[in-house]
Amino acid sequence: MSESNSKKASRMEGIAIIWKSMLAYGIWFVLRNALTRISFLSVYWYQVNDFFASLYVKLSAISLEAMGYGLRYNDRNVLLDGTPGLYVGNHCLGLSASFIFVFIIFFLKGKLLYKVLYSLFGLGVIFFINWFRVVGLALMLKHGTKAFFHFNHSYTYLIMVYGIIFALIIFYENKLSKL
Repeated sequence: MSESNSKKASRMEGIAIIWKSMLAYGIWFVLRNALTRISFLSVYWYQVNDFFASLYVKLSAISLEAMGYGLRYNDRNVLLDGTPGLYVGNHCLGLSASFIFVFIIFFLKGKLLYKVLYSLFGLGVIFFINWFRVVGLALMLKHGTKAFFHFNHSYTYLIMVYGIIFALIIFYENKLSKL
């Protein structure tokens, strides 16, 4: 294959990944709307959100206590002593990012077994990132300014989370999809 054809094929693969990512987001958008708007489904969806919020809060509280911080917590809040506390909302759980990540991996080329195993690995990475995010934001509340906290909550962690997810997808496409 000539260099020109190789570049063209590479460009087409890149465009295909973008289209597959958009398709994954579209499917997630429809699914999420169904999960939140159809009453018998929404009950279960909110239970899943509550489960993950509680898990993130408990793991973060254990981590912060292990670092020597005094705190209280409940299913949705980490109340680090000397701070107004941190609320873990549904949008902070990484569930949307997790679903979209898995959909994208399954839309890419490669063996089903590799897709399943890599999706599980990626879900673990996303979970760890969000756990780190809750701990980090609690520490920023304790030791930083409100502006520092809000900037990191709104921008830094979002860029970090989606950047890592993007890197995971690119790694799969470049290395594992060809096995």
